[in-house]
Formats: sequence, C-alpha cells, structure tokens
Amino acid sequence: MKPTQFNYLSEESAPYLRYTDFAGSPLNRNRLSCIVGMLEACEATESIHSILEVGCGIGNICIPLASLGYDVKAIDIDGASTEIMLWKNPFDNLRVETLAVEDEDVGSYDVIVLTEVLEHVPNAEDFFRNIVRRMRPGTWMILTVPKGYGLCELVLRPGYSLKRSGKGLEMIKIIRRMLGTRELTTANVQTPHLHFFTLKRINGFFERNHLQLISFHSIFFLWVLLESLFSANRLPASMARWDYLLSQKLAPAFCANWIFLQKTE
Repeated sequence: MKPTQFNYLSEESAPYLRYTDFAGSPLNRNRLSCIVGMLEACEATESIHSILEVGCGIGNICIPLASLGYDVKAIDIDGASTEIMLWKNPFDNLRVETLAVEDEDVGSYDVIVLTEVLEHVPNAEDFFRNIVRRMRPGTWMILTVPKGYGLCELVLRPGYSLKRSGKGLEMIKIIRRMLGTRELTTANVQTPHLHFFTLKRINGFFERNHLQLISFHSIFFLWVLLESLFSANRLPASMARWDYLLSQKLAPAFCANWIFLQKTE
C-alpha cells in the first residue's frame, strides 16, 4: 500500500493546537494532525463513541482529541506523567488513570491510539499482541513508530544507552539544557528506545495479529534529527515545511516517522 499524502499543518492553524505543547513542534503537531485525520476517516464510515490512548504521557495527544468532543480515556504506567496531565486537562470527557494496559478493558473502545510507545517496551510484539487480542472485531487502531534505521535514530542511539544509567541521564539533561531542547511527551525521562523498526517488521506485526492495514502516512526526512538536536524555535519554520513536503514525495523507507491506521478483522 502506498502512503497517503497529507497536508502540512502550520503552527496555530488548527483550534486543537491550543491544548497541546506540540503546537511549536513541527514533528509532533503533524503527527497529531495525522491522528486527527485518521479519526475523521474512521468517523466517515461509522460513529466513534470512545477512544483509549495507551501510553499517554503528559497528554499532548489525548487532551486535543478531547477538545474535539471525543470521549477519551488515557492511561500510562508513569504516575509523574499522569499527574501533569491531570493538572493540564480542562475537559470532562477525558478520563486519566495511572494504569498498565493489561489492567484496562481494551474491548470496550472503538479506537485504540498507540503512538511512540512500541519502541520503548521490552517485548514489543507480545505487548502489541496482548492489546490486539482483546480488541473486539471492527475496532480501529492508530499506531505511530519512528523509523528504526533512519539517520535520526542512528545519531541518537548512543543517547539511549546513556539514559540507562544515572550518570548518563544527568549528562543527557546537561546536553538538553545546552541545546535548548526539552521533552514534550513524558515526565519519565529514562525512556530509551529498545526497538528499531523497519516497515517489514511492523507489517509482520499486523499480519500475525490479523489486522487489516487501512492507510498510513510517512512524514519528514531530516527534520526529526534537527528538531531532536536543536529547539524547533531556533530553526527556520520554512525548513520544516520544506522537509515535510519532500517526505511526501519519497518512498516510505526514507521517511523518519510512520503512522498507521488498522482495523481488527
């Protein structure tokens, strides 16, 4: 299946961006925009009554989804992250809980959102299978993962090793302060990538777990590395847009981030 092209989302060009720290990050706001677009595509065929976000972090995806009127539950095993999210959340239609997905009734939701999570969990396919086998037939899943062997992942891989030790983590914090970057997704800074995905491996997950791939997007080429190393505010906004437009012309294997919409059989 060919990737679906998607229009670049500029800062403050969508109302839901008021409710997320992702607004100033071209990478993250366009990932969020793709997720919103996929939800709208789901709604074009059937009503969506409930969404579960697994590994919600500090809420920069589920809070804007709630702002659009969706009934959302967000879970994460990191209590520090959910505490921040509870403080940020202004919506009654968003419920937050510090909880492992194994303890959640996955089968009661219409859509499961699993974004930038699989690369962090020790047994990625077992984790994925445990979710899918408890989804009821016809449930949608939105999954996002970084390209595991792209330039960004290769350059940052030594940093993932540093995160596994206390001294290494302190070094990462110092480097972040020097570069003017900050973590936008979680309060749990000790979260190295443990898996480095290829399209073939991800498609294997779908096939072995009987998921139908409906559509996918591939976004950005070099920008992910630039934004990871430097604050997005210190780089020309036109650079991110140019890189995004380039990514829409490239084969998915060359792009930095993949976003999939699947459905259970």
